Amino acid sequence: MLITNRSRKPWLLIAALVLITIAVYLPGLDGEFVYDDRSNLAVVQQWADGRASWQEVVFGNPSGPLGRPVSMASFLLNASVSGVSVFGFRLGNLLLHLATGLAIFTLLLMLARRDRLLSAFAVTTAFGVTAIWLLHPMLVSTVLYVIQRMAMLSAFFMILTMLAYVHGRTRFEAGCFRTGSAWLFLAVPALTALAAFSKENGVLAPVLCGVIEWVYFAPRIGGRRPWQVRVFLILGIFVPAIMGLALLLSRPDLFLEGYTHRSFTLVERVLTQARVLFDYAHGLLLPYGPSFSLYRDDYPISTGWMSPATTLLAWSGWAAIITLIFVLRKRVPGYSAGMAIFLVGHLVESSIIPLMIYFEHRNYLPGVGLLWALASLVAWFGKQLRCEVGSARVLWPSALAALLIVLSAAAFFRADLWSTPHLLLTQSLERYPNSRSLRLELAYKEMSRTPPNVKAAQQHYHHLMSLESSSTQLIGAIGLIISNCYAQKPIAPGLVSKYLSRFPETMEADVIRSLENLAAVVRQMECKGLTPDQLADGLVNALKAADLKPGSIQSWRMRLDAARLYYDSGQMAKALEQAEIAWQNGHDLNVGLMVAGLRINLGMNDAARELLSDLETRIPASHHEQRARFRSYIQALETEAFLQ
Repeated sequence: MLITNRSRKPWLLIAALVLITIAVYLPGLDGEFVYDDRSNLAVVQQWADGRASWQEVVFGNPSGPLGRPVSMASFLLNASVSGVSVFGFRLGNLLLHLATGLAIFTLLLMLARRDRLLSAFAVTTAFGVTAIWLLHPMLVSTVLYVIQRMAMLSAFFMILTMLAYVHGRTRFEAGCFRTGSAWLFLAVPALTALAAFSKENGVLAPVLCGVIEWVYFAPRIGGRRPWQVRVFLILGIFVPAIMGLALLLSRPDLFLEGYTHRSFTLVERVLTQARVLFDYAHGLLLPYGPSFSLYRDDYPISTGWMSPATTLLAWSGWAAIITLIFVLRKRVPGYSAGMAIFLVGHLVESSIIPLMIYFEHRNYLPGVGLLWALASLVAWFGKQLRCEVGSARVLWPSALAALLIVLSAAAFFRADLWSTPHLLLTQSLERYPNSRSLRLELAYKEMSRTPPNVKAAQQHYHHLMSLESSSTQLIGAIGLIISNCYAQKPIAPGLVSKYLSRFPETMEADVIRSLENLAAVVRQMECKGLTPDQLADGLVNALKAADLKPGSIQSWRMRLDAARLYYDSGQMAKALEQAEIAWQNGHDLNVGLMVAGLRINLGMNDAARELLSDLETRIPASHHEQRARFRSYIQALETEAFLQ
């Protein structure tokens, strides 16, 4: 039966949809933390163990320039209720997914009622798109990948921002200018801030409001928008865009420095993203479970317009799609709004910012736009074919029900895979055997067994060493060295001399992490054939050869590792030299404390006091471990003075 706008059944159907979504995701709530869940949530575990304050959790996250405190606060709240458990965090993500779905339904229902093509069956369309979105198998990896709550929270607040905007604009149409202004100038900025402090692409929320304004609130011929709305559009969209462009032109390094740590250039990334966007659209419109994976870092890069040839084809396709956005704005407004939301939603993560090329979770919000555009096109084609209303009452609900059954089954099996990490990784390996991050994750799993399955882990490391990328070869070699250390086997001299004396020019983030892992292992256990001072010398030489700015986080972190290795080998002067360089370039408080400790160790007490005096004003009272180290150094200086 067709759902009408005045029907009371939509909310009963929404309740049923919520229960179905819970049932679909329930098998995936158990399992393990994956990929970078462990590193991002380590501070939450430290808080639970009493080793970190809540301020360190909320405001100490290094992800993104804004630190994402809203997301980190949500993890803290989650942990206080459920503990630091996979089930508890994933359940929190599922509840957020459901809340976002309800917000999407409300927003789409408001938009459909303003859409001349969809208004006659607004509830049906809004419900259908929401149901497809909630049950889409492509989004399973976003919901069950715990750390992607950052993307989910940002999307949730962006949807609420658009809801607030639509509500405010309807107030203007009703003549309530004061109330409308409050929604636009108070609610919208507040919700945008919550979105941005969840994840940085939340800053796009006002632009999405501009899309809605352009499509659904266009003034009649001869009319004008209220001056308050024009001011909002100027302050919320045009001024920030001009400021961002000015910042990019004046300080391009703020945006582009990250490319020194990537295996692709700015031009290559931009060229590639046109193909990536079509792959995203393909996954949303024609989902195929085995093709979905967290591990897509092997995505082929476009090195030119015809390398591969699909690059030019993809860019031509998007040019045609964007043209249609303008051409069909009045005839098929839902298409124009939906495709604009899809493209604007990808502006941050699929443009010039030097992020990894491909991630499914980037479609969490843009996917709503693509599905809305598709629904509008289906309605338009149906109208062109002049389908009888009577047949539509049977055809469309039946087709939607069949589609939801298929999606539910696919999402259920996808969620079930997430409860068994080994099967999830094995399926990805069959399709993406050259994924570096996947091979490293599989090797990590093998080395985490009791006892470690060194042979299986080394198969993955050898595969990485066989690939073309010099960075990947180095990472594979480092993994092989680490596994030999754990197995207490001698490290082949040729392995060390070949790889640790010849570093790639581009020091990618994965290379830095691998070197940090190697440094930690060499400090913790005996590695036959590789001593701490040898590795420290290798890190220092790598820094000389690599194109790293002294102030980059990669540079000072490698200096810090070198300092720790020299310290373990008893070379205090060299340790202090590297630590001081790291402190001067990074100004990390832990590095400063290390410098103070080394100065005390070497009898440089006056220099240590000077540095500690500076650190006393910098170390927050909430950083308990750093304050404890600070007090121990002060006590050591006082004891030394007393003994003298």
